[in-house]
Amino acid sequence: MSYPSDQTQRRITFMPVKARRRVDPDLIGQWRLPGQPQIYEITGDGAYHISEPAAQLRFEDGGAGLVWQDHRYFRMSGRGETPVGAWREVTSRDVWIFDADGTYTVKSACVEGWRTFSGIWGLAEGNQQMWVREMRAFVKSDQDAGALTMLTVHGHRLHYGYHKSQDGWSLRDVSNGRTLTRFRNARSSQMDPMATAAQ
Repeated sequence: MSYPSDQTQRRITFMPVKARRRVDPDLIGQWRLPGQPQIYEITGDGAYHISEPAAQLRFEDGGAGLVWQDHRYFRMSGRGETPVGAWREVTSRDVWIFDADGTYTVKSACVEGWRTFSGIWGLAEGNQQMWVREMRAFVKSDQDAGALTMLTVHGHRLHYGYHKSQDGWSLRDVSNGRTLTRFRNARSSQMDPMATAAQ
């Protein structure tokens, strides 16, 4: 499966125009954290995503069961050896819904009840692996002040400082200026798993 169309991605990252965030253009792109396989991406509309690398995918009992990322799922809807349909993770009881248009939704239990996450998915390595990219927040930055605000998909507002460097940027504690983490350009450090999936 190739990378979902621009139309699909726009639908996933949509938010009302008045709520869209202005973001420093130097923060737009795909980034990695030291020692982590995930890709952290900021898009032009300020959307912040986290992509998991492609992981082995295996179906059981003709598509009634699924093993992915070392977790086991049982099918709630749909049929056949395809991720399309609804699945429940055996241990956490989270519900994953994979749609045929390349989008997905996760309903995860929490103290408040249920939280919903969404993103896009695709297959790689001859449909033997699956990757996901999840929407986490929207970002607004003030270049002059070196300030960055994240509004999470669940309504939490997080405030940070940030500093740009030649090969990336760092996120800083707004209270004391201490560096919390450093983002490095993903394409210069390691191959993008989603680019691999699209080949």
